[in-house]
Amino acid sequence: MCETVESAMYTLQSLQSWHASVVGTTPSKAQLFTQNALEYRKTMFHSTQRQLSSLDKRMENILQLSFNCITQKDSMVMLSESLSMKAIAVVTLAFMPLGTVAAIFGTQLVKLDDEPPYRARASRDFWLLWIISVPLTICVFVMWELQNRSE
Repeated sequence: MCETVESAMYTLQSLQSWHASVVGTTPSKAQLFTQNALEYRKTMFHSTQRQLSSLDKRMENILQLSFNCITQKDSMVMLSESLSMKAIAVVTLAFMPLGTVAAIFGTQLVKLDDEPPYRARASRDFWLLWIISVPLTICVFVMWELQNRSE
């Protein structure tokens, strides 16, 4: 619509300049009426042009507002997911030592004596636990670091 109004304004200005050149310095009553009518139309087109400009700015503001609302909603979802992940991490950290101790005592690498004094005795193969788990843990951390660098 802005382009149409601009085109109409250009046409109207051309008509006004052509009419002024035809009329000369002493216009008749009909010619004066035509000049006033053209000037009125020019004012109306200016008004329409300003209204269209205002509407365009309003539309930009509405689009910006809707984008901000969607971004805010996404941020709230991400915050909720972040809190869930934090809760999972805390629960995991709470049960990790218990799981580790249970895994060690659940193997044949540590034995508890059945008779007093109750003692825990390490098997001769207890060193296998460390030889396998330490390199495996290092391998996991190296792979994790490589993945973080590639992102």
